[in-house]
Amino acid sequence: NNQIKIVNTYPEYWVDGKPFIEHASAFFYHRLPRDRWASLLMQLKDMGINTIDVYPFWNWHQPEEGIVDLTGQTNPRRDLQYLLRTIQVLGLKATLRPGPYFTSEWYNGGYPDWLLRRAEYGMSEQSILEGRYPRLSALQYDKSEEAADGYLQNATHLKYTRQWYKDVLTLSEPFLADRGGPILSIQIDDDQAIGRENYNGPQFWKYMEILRTYLKELTHDAKVPYYINGADM
Repeated sequence: NNQIKIVNTYPEYWVDGKPFIEHASAFFYHRLPRDRWASLLMQLKDMGINTIDVYPFWNWHQPEEGIVDLTGQTNPRRDLQYLLRTIQVLGLKATLRPGPYFTSEWYNGGYPDWLLRRAEYGMSEQSILEGRYPRLSALQYDKSEEAADGYLQNATHLKYTRQWYKDVLTLSEPFLADRGGPILSIQIDDDQAIGRENYNGPQFWKYMEILRTYLKELTHDAKVPYYINGADM
């Protein structure tokens, strides 16, 4: 129900047994009361939107180390499970973007402040309080090879990223397309491989492959596309 078919020698994307063109909209549920999600999603559907970009910001869902809320226990606007169920009930599709990095004008690029205070990230307390992006995430726009190499050498980053993936995908896996759910695809990180003058070399691809491997392991090799959004690559 989510596949590439060759039709008259050309590839076509098919969903639910027919050709599918994704008309997507980001839906920043973090900023909206939960009781308005359904009506707002219906408005998007009425406008011709068929796919919802879902950004589960890491620092929104894990405000403290050891406390992960994906079901609205601490705040209704953290109820990712309810959102995915609503998307499914309304007959919409979704693409899941679990980070670890997010642009979207969100503080600290989505990284938890308790994690960024670890020495491995090299961030000052002032930078964290001001909501700045981690140094390597800011660097990736101009020097993605250097940024990727830095993250590859940061064992703390890889360990916590994999755990975050595990948390969010344990909840999301039943909603994947090949499980009968609405999630058609999963994005690897955010704003990677961007910039015409940028150089995306072997370290960059190694880092992307590690994140992709984590995702595939944690979805038990779900048959959905795992992608990066390489603008001006």
